[in-house]
Amino acid sequence: MRFASLALVLLLALPASGQTVYTWGGGSGDWFSESNWSPSGIPGAGDTALITSGSPEVSRDTTVATVEFGGASLDGDGTLTVTASMEWSDGQMNGRTFADTAALAIASGATLRITGDGEKGLRGRDLLNDGTVVWEGAGDLVVQWPTTIENRTGATFDIQTDADLTRTNGTLDLINDGLLVKSAGTDETRFVFLLGSLANNGTIRAEAGVLDLANANASAQSSSGDGAFEATEGAELQFSAGYGFGTGSTLSGAGTVRFVEGTTEIGRATMTGPTRLDGGTLSLTSADTASELADVLLAADALGGPGNIEIDGLLTWTGGALGTGVGAAPTLTLRGGTEISGEAAKQFRGGTTVNASTMRWLEGPLEVASSAAFRNLAGATLSIESDTTWTRRDGFIPITNEGTIVKTGSDGRTTISLRFAPITNDGEVRVESGTLSLATDGSSSTSTDTGRYVVAEGAALRFGGTQRTFTADASLEGAGTLAFDGPVVFGGTVRPGTSPGILTIAGDGLPPEAGAVLDVEVGGTTPGTEHDQLVVTGTAALGGTLRMTLLDGFEPSGGDRVTLLRAASVTGAFDAIELPDGLPGEVEVTDTTVVYVRTVGVASDAGPEALPEALALSPPSPNPTSGPVTLAVALPEAGPVRVAVYDALGREVAVMVDREMPAGEHTIRLGAGLAPGVYVVRLGAGAEAASRMLTVVR
Repeated sequence: MRFASLALVLLLALPASGQTVYTWGGGSGDWFSESNWSPSGIPGAGDTALITSGSPEVSRDTTVATVEFGGASLDGDGTLTVTASMEWSDGQMNGRTFADTAALAIASGATLRITGDGEKGLRGRDLLNDGTVVWEGAGDLVVQWPTTIENRTGATFDIQTDADLTRTNGTLDLINDGLLVKSAGTDETRFVFLLGSLANNGTIRAEAGVLDLANANASAQSSSGDGAFEATEGAELQFSAGYGFGTGSTLSGAGTVRFVEGTTEIGRATMTGPTRLDGGTLSLTSADTASELADVLLAADALGGPGNIEIDGLLTWTGGALGTGVGAAPTLTLRGGTEISGEAAKQFRGGTTVNASTMRWLEGPLEVASSAAFRNLAGATLSIESDTTWTRRDGFIPITNEGTIVKTGSDGRTTISLRFAPITNDGEVRVESGTLSLATDGSSSTSTDTGRYVVAEGAALRFGGTQRTFTADASLEGAGTLAFDGPVVFGGTVRPGTSPGILTIAGDGLPPEAGAVLDVEVGGTTPGTEHDQLVVTGTAALGGTLRMTLLDGFEPSGGDRVTLLRAASVTGAFDAIELPDGLPGEVEVTDTTVVYVRTVGVASDAGPEALPEALALSPPSPNPTSGPVTLAVALPEAGPVRVAVYDALGREVAVMVDREMPAGEHTIRLGAGLAPGVYVVRLGAGAEAASRMLTVVR
């Protein structure tokens, strides 16, 4: 009976399913020596090995179900495979002779729990995971010899601690084809693997705290893979080294991703959380699909790459560069606004930067460090709120404005001085305060404008460098000062004032093309407050069309004189003068002024009975002429009127009037510019016509 009771006790002490618990006896010895275990024997595939001291040597491959390991060293060149569970609370995993075959393998369906507050050493024994690793202890994992951690397809390496994977010697190769996740903890877990490698074809995810992929020697880092990197809301994924992953790799999540050091290449990103570049570069390399980022802080290094990028949130730019020096093909589109601040220089370093929202340049200089391009789209605003510079160190950057560029809130000078590329305005450039200087240099820097330039009173706009061409759609407006330090081709419109005001051109005025217009508004006889005026501190060369418009129902009285232009000297003559319909008077050009004079006793002062009875065109005066001439036109009724000049071969060479005109007597002026010869001036009004001969001499 006593034997039966003892047998029952022994039966209850055995593990289920016939398993045996083998306890290592301590000291060094061969795993496969039965005398080193209690009870005597060798743990098999269905058994448990309890190792709390000593150094068992796994000299060949073996398999056990369960391992309890702490305070010991696992030696030998063989692989220990665990099929059910293992707890590692302390001690070392050694590969005694640095053999590639020394490994701890966690089988599919098995779990390794890494616990305890003490350091645990990886000394040449690789960790091969096909199951689940849960790292929950506060103690660090320390690489002391060359070691590999391989998290295989379908496996999970779950970090539930704020401890680090670091080194005192040797290297670490981390291969992730499964899920490597930090799921718990409030602080940082750092992966530091000097001179090793990181290959990710699975998913690396931060769900809690900070997961930092670091390297003590970023320049020597080897990396690869087309896997995913994720940061969930409230967590942070950090790259503290340089990595180069494949174009199929991705970055995503509502958490924070931070780049601290080196250049990290990732295929594309779809971040809904913030991206922070504090000292590292993010290069997005996939050209198949544009990357999408939310809020971005760029404080150092660079954001760019061969792939297109769209930033839908706010870009806060305090340092570093946009673009990574790969040319102007990739496009970085800023849709959520940009704030440029900080005293450090910010660089454009390749690619095309497109502002589709509001970009506020608050502080610090901008530089061009590699060939790039900048576009300010229609509806977008570049607000210059600092007195600083945008200059070139290398490469070139054409600037195209289709929206609004405004200098505001600062009384000093902002200089945009670039070589080898044009600054083109097809939208509006407005100077509300201070001075804005636009200067280009180099044979390819000629600029063509179709847009508006508006200068407020007390502000200044300067143009310099290579040739600038203003087309017929371009205009110069406002009540400030303009200066031209380089060659200009002007075919646009000058509109002094802001209803009304005085616009000043410092130095010589613009040499007008045939289609140029000086457009002045008159609402009284006092310049600046009641009518527009153009002031030229040098020589004003007249040409194109002088157009005068009346404001607020004002009509000059007989004898009123309105000075439309003042200059140090005046040369040339207008090609045409357009006065308001029915307004009599003439324009006098002196050596220093252009003045409109209201004549007395004209048809508009009389009643309807004084209207001309028939269409008439007076002889040109003077005739012959070597300069401007005037002609009087009598119109018995209102209607479309065209006055044109034809040469001896019948070719039209000038159009003096082509518009609706009221009935009455009108004075028309033809400026100088015709070559010597005999011409016909023809008046057409409805079905009637009249003509006069004109002779031009030298």
